[in-house]
Amino acid sequence: MLGEPMILLSPGFGPVLLSFVPPGDLFSLALLNKKWTAALLYGPSSQADAEQSPEEAVVRKILRSANRKSALWTLCESVSGNSLAVLLRLALQKAQMEKIRTLDVALETAACALLELDLPHHERIPKELWPSRVRPTPPDTPHEVLVKGVLFEKFMRAFFELCARLNANETYRAWRGSDFVDAFRVYVVEELRRRPSGFSDLGERFCKEIYDDYLAVYEHWEGGYIHWGKIPWRRSAIEWFKLVLGQSTADAFGFTTVEIDRVDREIRDVHADAMELFVSRIPIGIPVSHWWFNSRGGSWVRNH
Repeated sequence: MLGEPMILLSPGFGPVLLSFVPPGDLFSLALLNKKWTAALLYGPSSQADAEQSPEEAVVRKILRSANRKSALWTLCESVSGNSLAVLLRLALQKAQMEKIRTLDVALETAACALLELDLPHHERIPKELWPSRVRPTPPDTPHEVLVKGVLFEKFMRAFFELCARLNANETYRAWRGSDFVDAFRVYVVEELRRRPSGFSDLGERFCKEIYDDYLAVYEHWEGGYIHWGKIPWRRSAIEWFKLVLGQSTADAFGFTTVEIDRVDREIRDVHADAMELFVSRIPIGIPVSHWWFNSRGGSWVRNH
């Protein structure tokens, strides 16, 4: 096969590289052979590469080039260290995972949302500046105040969808312990290590939007609690956050027992007050317990 002999001349890399470069793609193998030969003949092209062997430098370039558009790869590479063996293992996993299209999309979407949230540069926003999600926003509200809440909600929604996917069936559940899933936890925990109390406003604001904004609106002529449909996935997302990232991380992000109890108390009050709260079927992969609360023989919603 074109390109294969040169690859196999580099001990330890040949079989792994060939496992994720499609064997039938002669052009890719020829290009790989060309890059490898250039590295061996002319040496590294940058100071960073100069600290590595030419073979190692070109493998890293190939891996990064192949995944340069992947937010998931960026996330994993940022938390997995700089070991070439780790990068090769990630490349092999990613090639396997990409065959499961829906899971790949869910992981990419969640990784993109987490990176877009930009935790390393997050600045706490005082509670008095949090805008309402259901009332007009004052025109002088700073852009950062508006954007940060939206970005965190976007991440929570993507994380909710990812966790549901990972719990949907045996094929997806097999990936729950993968490096890619673990990267979310490691990334968040590492940011918390740098700033232990820097993110509590995110979860507190998310909870406040449930009990002070969405559940506070009742329109008699428009169907009652018109924002109820926004509640179930948010409550479930909080449970996934606690389960996957850990209770201590949830506390640090503002999803404390006090905040969650208030959310649940408001949901119970709405249930007691409302004639009927409609929710479509529970999505596949979401435990019933995430938003079904049996109280005096009833439940938060009637399932239709």
